[in-house]
Amino acid sequence: MIVSCMLAACSSAPPPLPGSEEKPSSASINAQLGLSYMKAGNLEVAEVKLLRALAQDPELVETYQYLAELYSQKGMYTEAEDYYRQALRRAPQDASALNNYGAFLCGRGRYQEAERQFLKAVDVPGYRQRDEALENAALCMMRVPDAARAEQHLRQAVSLNPRRGRSLLLLAQLSFDHGDLPAAQSYLNSLGKVAAPSPESLWLGVRVASRLGETKQARELAEQLKQQFPESAESKRLGMSPRQ
Repeated sequence: MIVSCMLAACSSAPPPLPGSEEKPSSASINAQLGLSYMKAGNLEVAEVKLLRALAQDPELVETYQYLAELYSQKGMYTEAEDYYRQALRRAPQDASALNNYGAFLCGRGRYQEAERQFLKAVDVPGYRQRDEALENAALCMMRVPDAARAEQHLRQAVSLNPRRGRSLLLLAQLSFDHGDLPAAQSYLNSLGKVAAPSPESLWLGVRVASRLGETKQARELAEQLKQQFPESAESKRLGMSPRQ
């Protein structure tokens, strides 16, 4: 659920304003070419382009981020971390870099370090993806596992963005796991207002309704799950106990 660098969200140089005489530098062009090749899965050419960009402008922060992701994809984790650190030395308030570095650390099993990076990103003034960083922190805490801290981060994420569907689903699941069925149902109801049903949400809804004794609703949700997602793992679990 977390990747070491969300390529679509990686920071990049903004396009020039209409009528502006400013043109992207050679380093910026090569960095963006490197990113494009990396997205296409051509890591060797991507590496050439990114190293060229680095040589052309050693202060271009985005190049360090892209190289970090590149080496992470290649399994060269020491090199990847070194580039994340170099990016953050040059731009310690780059929230995207902090978020991506946190995801990298979480993927390496360094959960508390990862949480700190996510929360640093949240504290950056004006960062628009604070809810995403908080959700990432929660997902990382769920791996510890530390359900209390995960729930705290998810509540903050939903407070910032009430339409954060994944966070609502995770809160519903945590509430179900704790036996707080009314809370689980409330989160599922909120989720239903902002997101289309998924196999996960329907299966959780079946179990919550069954545990609450709402047999009709449980049957309706089960039928919806079978009709909309017949090949899903959740659909195949319908014969199991609703407590599982």
